[in-house]
Amino acid sequence: MSLADLLKTHTAEMHRFAETRPLQKSLASGRADASTLCVYLAQLGCLHEALERASATPELADFQSLTCDHSRHVQADLQALGGAGEVLEETRAQADRLLASSQSDPWFALGALYVLEGSMNGNRFIVRALAQALGRAPGVPGLSYWDPYGPAQRDRWLAFRAALDALQLDDTQRQCVVAGAEFMFEAVARISDAAHDALLAAG
Repeated sequence: MSLADLLKTHTAEMHRFAETRPLQKSLASGRADASTLCVYLAQLGCLHEALERASATPELADFQSLTCDHSRHVQADLQALGGAGEVLEETRAQADRLLASSQSDPWFALGALYVLEGSMNGNRFIVRALAQALGRAPGVPGLSYWDPYGPAQRDRWLAFRAALDALQLDDTQRQCVVAGAEFMFEAVARISDAAHDALLAAG
């Protein structure tokens, strides 16, 4: 089985769980306002910054040209929306776990990268709802994070998958990639729920 197919098969249930969290549903339905978006973007920015550090290794050099500086888009969107957003303890804890695990084995970071890069496929649909709700165009500051590649999204994702399948990894390394992907889906779910709870508490 190819590495891309292995990842998809082993993370399918966790993927479904992560994308059905209450906050994810509000984003996809266009019910999230600018303040909600700022809270969540702050968490995503922290997570992407950690992943960018974790994946800056020789082993993952080929993937660095296949991804963009997502944390930079997050910061541009936060500035455009007029909110800094507080990074929650849960988010910092997950970012620290990512960095620690990736230092032990860089292939763990590749699995995490697979999840967040793959999320850009679904984000293209989310951004349509957000654009209508916020009165902003996709791709411009405010919503630039959600659709960084525009019409090239499919080609970028196919290139990423091809790079995955071109790797010559042993079984232990492949399982480490899967572990990184499983971690990231769980981390996104936990962070999403923590952000949702923080928003409810703030009223």
